[in-house]
Amino acid sequence: MNSVLTTFYSNGFFGYGDKGDFKSFSPAHILPIIITCLIIILIRKHKDFLKKWKYEELFRVSMVAVMILAEMSYFWRLVYVGSSERAYENLLNYLPLQVCQWTLIISSFMMLIKSRRIFGLTFYLCLTGNVVAMILANTVIYNTGPKYYRYYQFWLEHALPVIGNFYMLYVYDFNLTLKEIWKPTLALLLLSIPCIYLDVKVDVCNFMYLKQDFINGVVDCDASARDIVIRFALYVGIMVLLMLMVIGVYNLLERQNDKRCQQQRSSMTRGDMNSSK
Repeated sequence: MNSVLTTFYSNGFFGYGDKGDFKSFSPAHILPIIITCLIIILIRKHKDFLKKWKYEELFRVSMVAVMILAEMSYFWRLVYVGSSERAYENLLNYLPLQVCQWTLIISSFMMLIKSRRIFGLTFYLCLTGNVVAMILANTVIYNTGPKYYRYYQFWLEHALPVIGNFYMLYVYDFNLTLKEIWKPTLALLLLSIPCIYLDVKVDVCNFMYLKQDFINGVVDCDASARDIVIRFALYVGIMVLLMLMVIGVYNLLERQNDKRCQQQRSSMTRGDMNSSK
């Protein structure tokens, strides 16, 4: 019985597959992204219903609970199964210092207390860090496809905060402003201090994926401190650019929506005037 359970945990559903088990832009990669987009579209379409729904609070808290369990289960699984590679069997590699981990934790608090100020931080982090991780999923779960728990945990951990932030955007009418970009930028700079230090001092550490070879999906353990700092500067630059693109698209959509509402109000006013005549 014990051998069966050990096999189930280490080599079965909770274990790991071979390198390349997860393939970029395969159905297993594209489908979760499509589902995430469809859920966001449904939230936007039915936001008025969700605002008045008597079970809205229960629904929101349940979403937060699943997010937290998804994050905690990552570490629970490591306790029983361990890492897929011996080089990473070191507790220093699993300190909670990844951007997506903190985005999930802070997003959970934001959704529970319905904080508009925290939303200005988490939304931008989700639309940059989490979305990039979902697009480059092969660098994280390259050896765990749909046959393994880690595959589902990865998508829950990265997609749910994105969905949750859009939920607060549409259902609670939280708005985005350009001046709030300083919040996620400062958060990235503060988080980089322990990450860069550990990446430089410990060969196998790869916090913020500053040693990641995104082409081959391996960790460059010989990366110099200079290379790590340059990569971080590039990452921050790319993320700030993405944040500017997000706020630009958001403002464009809002202007189009306002114009549409004005046209509807104008047509209704003309209709009322015609009927009065």
